Amino acid sequence: MRFPDATGAYGAYTFYRQPGMEHEAIGNGGARAANRVIFWSGVTVVEATFHHPAADEERAMDALARKLPAAVGSQAVAPTLPLYLPAQGLDRSTVRYAIGPAAYAQGGGVLPAGAIDFSQDAEVVTAQYSTRAGHGTLTLIGYPTPQMAMHAEKDLTALLKGPLPAALQTSSASALEVHRSGPMVAITSGDFSAVEAHALLGQVKYQAEVTLNRNLDFVGEVKNAGKMLVGIAYLTGIIVLCALIVAVLLGSGRALWRVMRGKPASTVYEEDFISLNLKD
Repeated sequence: MRFPDATGAYGAYTFYRQPGMEHEAIGNGGARAANRVIFWSGVTVVEATFHHPAADEERAMDALARKLPAAVGSQAVAPTLPLYLPAQGLDRSTVRYAIGPAAYAQGGGVLPAGAIDFSQDAEVVTAQYSTRAGHGTLTLIGYPTPQMAMHAEKDLTALLKGPLPAALQTSSASALEVHRSGPMVAITSGDFSAVEAHALLGQVKYQAEVTLNRNLDFVGEVKNAGKMLVGIAYLTGIIVLCALIVAVLLGSGRALWRVMRGKPASTVYEEDFISLNLKD
């Protein structure tokens, strides 16, 4: 299955991967269970089923992954939202990524798609966690801006206080909690205790990566003109200082050379100095 970009390929890979499948190092990521293998590479998702799994088939999957065309440019950029999932207690085979309401609902999302508002270019990743209290779900929603996330946080908080959707009615009240970090909103549900839910949400921390498309030394035209004038003044001073140093070195060197030859340091005292006696 081929998709327009790596985001679509990764989302499809998490959709077709079943819980309990073991991680497999194939392509950009793979999973295996009995006679079934699924992996994604670039913009392509591969699913294979074998009657009798053997080492030859494993090598064939590796060879196929290397032969698949590599994605380039913006198509090769994989979603970063799943990277914010806390690692402790995470069941990697249950991670689901979606950028639309249909994929989210079919992937087992516990929140109403309308509450997420995918029309604002939201992306969602869900995962199952195991704790001492039991099992629970962490839903992580990413929005383009923190302002959108703030509005979503208020709406989701009100949703958890009112009549719960069918998918959340089996959750314990202590597990239902909302937390925002930057443009991300995290929601816990399931069998978490209040302490476990709070601790899990506390590990979701957004880290902004700022990229500038201009020189860091960029300043206004007026400041540039001022810096240029100051630079000219510095350069003029340096040239004058160098000229004085050269003059002193040449003059003292010539005087020293005359003294070593037994002559006066200056030519003013030489007898053959030609002068006009204008006083007479």
